[in-house]
Amino acid sequence: MTFSLTPDEMELLVSGNDLDKRKCLSRIFTEGRAVVNGDSYIPDSIMEKYNETYGTHYDCGDVDLDTEELSGKTVCLGKFPLRNRSEAR
Repeated sequence: MTFSLTPDEMELLVSGNDLDKRKCLSRIFTEGRAVVNGDSYIPDSIMEKYNETYGTHYDCGDVDLDTEELSGKTVCLGKFPLRNRSEAR
């Protein structure tokens, strides 16, 4: 992903505390200043944890995600509370 950042946002993301970083990233996504580019994947450690948590039996190993169709598209979140990762399935 590529983020369009102000100098202050860059400083905050590099040197700020975790709460301020989360708020900053949320604002960047909400304002549509995040663009998909490059490849992505789900790491094998996440697959193992997902299997443990949800009782699934997916093959462990990195899972490649083809993002070519999304390349250059802006990601914009709606203005609603973000859910905890454990709630997203």
